[in-house]
Amino acid sequence: ITVNTKEAGIEHLERTVANLNKRPMDLLLIHNMRNVDEHWATLKDWKEAGRARYIGISLTRNSDYVEMDRFMRTQRPDFIMTGYSIHHPLAAETTLPLAADLGIAVLIVEAFKATEDGGIFP
Repeated sequence: ITVNTKEAGIEHLERTVANLNKRPMDLLLIHNMRNVDEHWATLKDWKEAGRARYIGISLTRNSDYVEMDRFMRTQRPDFIMTGYSIHHPLAAETTLPLAADLGIAVLIVEAFKATEDGGIFP
């Protein structure tokens, strides 16, 4: 989910399902934890209704992972998606070990990102 309000999130999900013609959806994520408290209830409803196999959150900004770690402890998402590279190492400090301890699957993005603008070479 990449939109702000609950209603826009539901519309976004419905449009995604229609565009992909995939039922159930294999994985739905709240991107960069945008309005996560509101959207998480929607994703849990979709999973309980059999409309999604797995649900989770993403955080791709090179920022403080405290909020993601808190969410993992309290809500236990099936998946997290995070950036991790030489330029983006913060996830390795607590988030990746916590995911392993809690049995949460991890998707890594931006593995070859070396600069803040996304370039490969500094």
